[in-house]
Amino acid sequence: LLQERAFLFTALFLILWNFAPSLGVSIYFFERDQLNFSRDFIGTLASVNSLGMLIGTVFYLAISRYKNDLLSSSRQFSYWLIFSSCLITLSYLALRDQTSALIIESARGFSSAIFIYSLYGMAADVTPKKYSATVMAFFICLYNLAGEFGTVAGGFLYKHFLSLTPLLVISTLST
Repeated sequence: LLQERAFLFTALFLILWNFAPSLGVSIYFFERDQLNFSRDFIGTLASVNSLGMLIGTVFYLAISRYKNDLLSSSRQFSYWLIFSSCLITLSYLALRDQTSALIIESARGFSSAIFIYSLYGMAADVTPKKYSATVMAFFICLYNLAGEFGTVAGGFLYKHFLSLTPLLVISTLST
């Protein structure tokens, strides 16, 4: 597998996608310290994100029943996913109040669900059937490890710059 380009590119894509310096902890402190959001409202934002993911999951299911080939192997769909993810990441530049936070978090949840299922589809396409469970576990491990390193990098960048802008730029570029 390590000699197959499709496998290596998929692994690299998963790593870069989830390494993007995490906004989670940094967004929390930005929302609390700069925007003066209450902890309750920040918890509500997490719920809105989850609701967006639920809606994105239902949307993905509906599309997959009609256009499964579009979702799993289409380059145009992959480019659309990357482009929309970059836009949503950059939308945090417009984070100014509770209304903008609700809109951004719901959009992020919606797109995250679609992207995660698409990643699983891409990974399944390059995985030999005989080793599918093992290779998918490997992909998920890479994805999670990259996310943990991204969380540390995001926290460091936010602490160093005390601003979301460098974090958002680097996250968008790695995507």
